Amino acid sequence: MTDGTGSPPQSVPVTGHAGELQAFAQDGLVWVNAPARPEAVVFSGRVHRPIRKYAAVAGSPEPTATATSSQSPSPEPTKSPPPSAQSSVGPTASASSSKSTDSSGSEPGSSPTPDPGQSSGPEAPSPSPTAAPPASPVRCGATLTESATLDHDLDCTTSIGVIIGANDVTLDLNGHTIRYTSGFAGDERPIGIRITGVRGTEIRNGSVRGFRDYIDIRDAQDVLLSGLDLVDFRVGLRINDSRGVHLERTQVVNADNGAVTVDVANSEIQGTDGTNIAGFQGNCYQSTCTMLDSSIGHRYFYINNGSTFVFRRGQFLNRLTVVYEGCSLTVTDSRLGSGNLGGTGERVLENNTGTINDN
Repeated sequence: MTDGTGSPPQSVPVTGHAGELQAFAQDGLVWVNAPARPEAVVFSGRVHRPIRKYAAVAGSPEPTATATSSQSPSPEPTKSPPPSAQSSVGPTASASSSKSTDSSGSEPGSSPTPDPGQSSGPEAPSPSPTAAPPASPVRCGATLTESATLDHDLDCTTSIGVIIGANDVTLDLNGHTIRYTSGFAGDERPIGIRITGVRGTEIRNGSVRGFRDYIDIRDAQDVLLSGLDLVDFRVGLRINDSRGVHLERTQVVNADNGAVTVDVANSEIQGTDGTNIAGFQGNCYQSTCTMLDSSIGHRYFYINNGSTFVFRRGQFLNRLTVVYEGCSLTVTDSRLGSGNLGGTGERVLENNTGTINDN
C-alpha cells in the first residue's frame, strides 16, 4: 500500500500465502479479504488492523502503524457501497495474533493509538457459510422408508428406479419424471417404481418413462396412484396379490404395439376421477376391477378366472372385451364405443349410449 506521497510502497501481508484477494471501501475504511482463508486486513488512513474472520481471540491487539516517511496525511478512501459478492466479508471484534512485516522482512515498530478523529469502522459479524439446499433423498435405486419429494428428474440406469420399503410412504414426483436411460432386451425387466409388502403408499404428480414395467405392486394394501402420466411401456401397471389399489386422474396409455396397460391378478383395483387406461391389451385376472367416471380403450381386454369388472359413468371404448365363464362385466350410465363382447361370462349393460356388439 502507498500513502500517495511517492514514498516507497510498504508490504502488508494478508495471509502469508499466495491466493486470491478481494478489496473494497466502506465507511472510510479499506478492506482486503482472502475469501478462501480466515484472514483479512482493514486500513484506516495509515493504520491497518489484521482481522481473524472465523474465530474470536481474547485480548485483541491495537492496530499496527504502517511504516511511512510521508509528512502529509493519506487521503481518506473513497466511500462506496461494497460489491454484493463481498458484502458478507466484514470485521470481527477479534484480531489475528500474528505480526505483519515490511518489505525488508523486519517487524514494524510499536503500534500507536489511532487518532481520535479517525473512525475504527463498524463491527460486523463474521460471515457464515451459506447452507447448501438439502439434497433430495430420492436417487436411482433408492429404497424409501419415509415420505419424499423429487426436486429434479431422475435419469436411471439401475434395474429399479425407486423402491417403496416401508408403510405410509408418500412419493411426490412434484411434476418430475423417473426415466430409464439404458436399453433392455430379452428377459430384462427394468421397473420404474416397485411397491412390495407395504401398506399406505401414495405415488403422485409426475411421470415414469423408458422402463419395461412402470409400476409394479405386489402384496400391498391401500395404494393410491394420483395424477400420474404413464405412457409408452411394455407393462404400465403390474398388480399382484394386492388390495385397495386406487387410481385417480392417472393416464396409463401406450401405442397399439403389443404392450399391456394393466395386468391385474388376485387383486382389487379401482380407477376414478378421469383415469384413462388405453392401449393394446389389459387383463383383469382373478380380481375385482372397478372404474368410475373414467375411460377405458383397448384392442383386447380380458376378464377371466372368476373376475368381476364394474364400469360406471365413463367411456367404455374397448374394441374387444372377452368375459370368460364364471366372470362378470357390468357397464352402466356410460358411452359405448361400437366394440365387441365375447366369451360366455355374465354381462350387464344398462342405461348406456352408443352400441356394442354382443357376440
